[in-house]
Amino acid sequence: MKRGLLIFAFIIIFVDLVSSLGISHYYTSSDRIIEFKPGLQRSYSYTINGDRPDQEIEVYVMGDLAQYAKLNTDRLIGGGGITVNISLPQEIDVPGPHILYIGAIEVILEGVGIGTRVAIQTSIIINVPYPGRYVEATLKADDVNEGEPVNIELQIWNKGKEDYSVNVLLEMHLGLKENILETISLGEKFMESGTNAVFQKELFNYKPGNYFIEAVISYGGILKLNDTFRVGTLRVDLINYTYDAYIKSTNKFDLIIESKWNNKIENVFADIRIFNGTATVSEFKTPSEILEPWGTKMLRGYFDTIEFGEGDYKGNITINYEGKESRYDNISLKFSKKPSLIKNVFFIGTVISGIIAIVFILIILRMKLKNKKREKIKNNNILKT
Repeated sequence: MKRGLLIFAFIIIFVDLVSSLGISHYYTSSDRIIEFKPGLQRSYSYTINGDRPDQEIEVYVMGDLAQYAKLNTDRLIGGGGITVNISLPQEIDVPGPHILYIGAIEVILEGVGIGTRVAIQTSIIINVPYPGRYVEATLKADDVNEGEPVNIELQIWNKGKEDYSVNVLLEMHLGLKENILETISLGEKFMESGTNAVFQKELFNYKPGNYFIEAVISYGGILKLNDTFRVGTLRVDLINYTYDAYIKSTNKFDLIIESKWNNKIENVFADIRIFNGTATVSEFKTPSEILEPWGTKMLRGYFDTIEFGEGDYKGNITINYEGKESRYDNISLKFSKKPSLIKNVFFIGTVISGIIAIVFILIILRMKLKNKKREKIKNNNILKT
């Protein structure tokens, strides 16, 4: 490693493509992943941008496979282009991903003093295959609304040294894993070492609800992975609400609501009515809110209970949204007197007094035990003499 990288007196700040020092390229993420092949050669070109035309910049390669990567230059003035030539050996003993870091760092002139060195770097991943058969996979199922197709995507990577065929089955479950709705075959594909395969499927006519999907991949062994997805319906559910309130006061009334829709719902509010028998004794509404997809939100309204007496009341809650409503009738409410401040103070004082009394008793008991020990030691000393 270059001498400049070993000077710990400087603070090295690594940033990602935004600083006084920059590195640019035109490679996608997949372009910067190399699947190992014996003797494989590949070149990458980058542009280093400095903030001053006279700025000296040191270029480097780091990583456990850095000995197989060569730079066309290790110094630039003000910036410029660099090329990294990768020449892999016939064999690499350690399987798995290996990361090469290609970077640039400002050179601070000697005698300038303690300063900050800005560095920038990017990476290349070299995947070395595992012995035999080795599979990695991802499964993704998107949330949708009723009437929309469910998009399923399964990606499989052959990370082993052997070539083989993969066969894929999907098991669809409603709610719990045990309730199998259907089994779907995604077919078979042949995969060479270091390649990947994509299986896609659209599912139709699934009713609103929560679903569990499991992919079973056969490749000479078995790999299982799972995901969940939801099919939404335009509905807002009441999860919880304020049950208790005080009479002769202004009360807040909170509702927790939950969206069952895979899109944002705007202008959601609730109308609340409270009854004493058949007579309406209070009627109010909450301000409107926005519900995110599948989100929960608290709605809060206020009402007076000046004319209320103690007891149990009934009510209904109507949640309004998108020209629809969710109605909850015959909810239960309980109204009682607000505890007086004097009673609260008396209760707190009683608790504090009790704690003080317990502490005092413990101190006395400890002192008595110490006195007994002293008397015992004194008596033993008298007997010895």
